[in-house]
Amino acid sequence: DWSSDVCSSDLIEAQTAAILSNLDQLLESAGLTRQHLVAVRVHLTQYPRFSDRFERAIAVCLDPAMVSCIGVTDLPRDALVTMDFTVSRTL
Repeated sequence: DWSSDVCSSDLIEAQTAAILSNLDQLLESAGLTRQHLVAVRVHLTQYPRFSDRFERAIAVCLDPAMVSCIGVTDLPRDALVTMDFTVSRTL
């Protein structure tokens, strides 16, 4: 659940943490964990400005090999980052 404070913030780390927290809640409700992730597609605004900070924010919790990042000009609700996740029940 996005809060307006996170969306209006220019902290890419805060938005990334909020997305990952929502992901964890969804996975848990389905009886899954991040180990079930097979791919992550990221849409990131201001790519040159935020790519290094974003990569550091996810490096501690996601395998960089499964992450693809696409630079975009704008995202809804003033977000700086969105993520699409692909999960598999079988590993």
